Amino acid sequence: MGMAAGLSVVLIQWQVMHIEERTGKHTAQLPSFAGFDADDAILVVPLAIWVGGAEPLLATAAIIAPIFAIFLFSSSALQQLGKMALSAAGISDFLGR
Repeated sequence: MGMAAGLSVVLIQWQVMHIEERTGKHTAQLPSFAGFDADDAILVVPLAIWVGGAEPLLATAAIIAPIFAIFLFSSSALQQLGKMALSAAGISDFLGR
């Protein structure tokens, strides 16, 4: 489970870096919610371990991280395919993109 979660996190980070390289810094940034950023969730890890929740946390990460990695890669790929299709059809110049 740890390998699946860890590899997914590495792939997500790589994809975010790739998106920001293509489209500009902070374009892949997730919005804040109630004053917390998505990366603030890391604060939950030591608390979960302290109260004995390491195994549920690992199971959750092993499920959610691969799902998010697949979502991120597929949405990025679909966006790229859409841009290629518009460009091939000569529409991108018309739309000003």
